[in-house]
Amino acid sequence: MKSAILRVVVLVLCLCGAVSAQRWNPTVEIGRGWNNLDMVFDSAGHVYLVWAGLNFSRSPDNGSTWSEPVFLGPQNGRPGNPDIAIDSSGVLYAVVEFMPTGADIYQLYFTKSVNGGVSWTTPVKITNTAKHTAWPKIEVDAIDRVHVFWQDQCNLQNWSDPPLPGCTTNEYYHLISTDYGESWSAPHLVVSTGYWGWTLHSAVDSTGAIYGFWSYRPSLEEPAGLYMHKSTDGGVTWTRTWLGWGNESGVSIDGNDTVHVILAREPEPGHFEFVYRRGANGGGTWTDPEVIGMGNGKSDYNPHAWCSIAADRNSKNIVVAWQDGSSGNFEVYGRRSPNGGKTWQKVENVSGTPMPSHQPEIFIDRDSVAHIVWNEVLIGEPNFDFRVYYRRGPLRGN
Repeated sequence: MKSAILRVVVLVLCLCGAVSAQRWNPTVEIGRGWNNLDMVFDSAGHVYLVWAGLNFSRSPDNGSTWSEPVFLGPQNGRPGNPDIAIDSSGVLYAVVEFMPTGADIYQLYFTKSVNGGVSWTTPVKITNTAKHTAWPKIEVDAIDRVHVFWQDQCNLQNWSDPPLPGCTTNEYYHLISTDYGESWSAPHLVVSTGYWGWTLHSAVDSTGAIYGFWSYRPSLEEPAGLYMHKSTDGGVTWTRTWLGWGNESGVSIDGNDTVHVILAREPEPGHFEFVYRRGANGGGTWTDPEVIGMGNGKSDYNPHAWCSIAADRNSKNIVVAWQDGSSGNFEVYGRRSPNGGKTWQKVENVSGTPMPSHQPEIFIDRDSVAHIVWNEVLIGEPNFDFRVYYRRGPLRGN
């Protein structure tokens, strides 16, 4: 009898534990800031996060607690958008756009940490261009080569900003380091266009191929939208594939080298469709576009339909996130596919707060758990106070 009771108790405890493990953790405020959130994980359950200006925070326990944010960027100037990557030994690499005091051009600065983000090298300039460097991305490939992508642009940040004198084209560039960021190649030109470019993404696959994604219009004869640029020779030559029209997007590559893409397109002003595609064999063959979400509304804080996607190394779980103002307040929504993008579970409201939530970025760890970060606007605060928020959960859609 005691044995039977014990088995029942053990079963109840196991079921309760399973339910608890599937719940979203409470929302955590990590720090102040706005824009361009990026996250990486190591094999020991540490999570590392950067956001605008190269602010940095780390979690030693898979997102349960977070360190006080620290500023890693160069001093005495105007920092911009950052990005972060990690290699097979756990070395962290970060890049940020920065305009020193007295200068009038943004350049890219690079720093790294060999002790899990406890300390970082002094940021060093790795570009020397005549145009503004913008939207930097950094990746580490399967043999620990470090790749940096960016856009050289005529305007400072937006269309409305005056262009640099005599500047008529925008370019997409790539750098590579084969010695852990100690030295860098000459810039590789990926593409040049006389038209404005927008969101950048980058990725690497298990074969060593590198990918750059840029929303732009190559010429009057070619459609605008998201293009995939792929190189199998370290960035010397590139192929190009048009993936669909839309400005905002998200990209991820799974363990089978399938490319997963989410695109935000605007068929009517202020109304958005979030479209999913996947490309097997490193983007060699693509599925037809599939609408997996809808969104409405623009705001003064973010006039675009921000979206994000992440795929796990098992090539099964795909998670997506986007912002939507349909309820009257901007919220962050998420959705999951348990079978590599073939079918999708129900949409979830992830943020669920009274303040406007914007610019979500979603990631997936080695255990196929989703980690999501976003910005919130604290209306009524002086100069609109922006905060960074975080949640971890299963995105199981039930």
